[in-house]
Amino acid sequence: MTEQSKPPDQSGRLKQDNLRLSHDLAQLQTIARIIVDEPGQADLLIRLSEHIARLLKTKRVMIGTLVDDAIVFEQMIEDGRPQAANRQFRPGEGLAGRVMINKQPYLGSNTSVDPAAGERYAVLAVPILNHQRHLLGVIECHKPPYSLPFTQKDAALVQTIALQMTPGLERALLFGQMERWAGSFENLLTFNAN
Repeated sequence: MTEQSKPPDQSGRLKQDNLRLSHDLAQLQTIARIIVDEPGQADLLIRLSEHIARLLKTKRVMIGTLVDDAIVFEQMIEDGRPQAANRQFRPGEGLAGRVMINKQPYLGSNTSVDPAAGERYAVLAVPILNHQRHLLGVIECHKPPYSLPFTQKDAALVQTIALQMTPGLERALLFGQMERWAGSFENLLTFNAN
């Protein structure tokens, strides 16, 4: 059956699928460019959060990093705008803590993680693992209440982004640590000079 002999509804569906795939590919190319630009940690995380939110049409996206055995979310994108998050989860606490322990993606609703939650919404959380399966962070996405849930395709897409961003995040974390060490060394020299 040729493209011209296909029923009109199938042809329209194929065109929509192609448009969606083209859009997704463009977003992934933008994400790759952000990572290659080597921004600092805070800039990297917020810029990637913005693109993931657009790509998955989410209400909220947060990317947290592992700090002192806790996942720390400093910023988030909520309703398309960057905001301070200032949230921290230890192993087993909340969705990030659950992903932290299992090192596996979570796809479901918030009420299965927190039965006391006021409103029900779909959640997706994916670990950011390096090549040695060491946890670097967690990407957490929330859909608006009463919207369609995340799909396995969404989970696979966010896992691909997590894998893609790992070298950039490792580099940003290393440079951040080097800046702290340089500052500590400078303070030590200043203290010894006095």
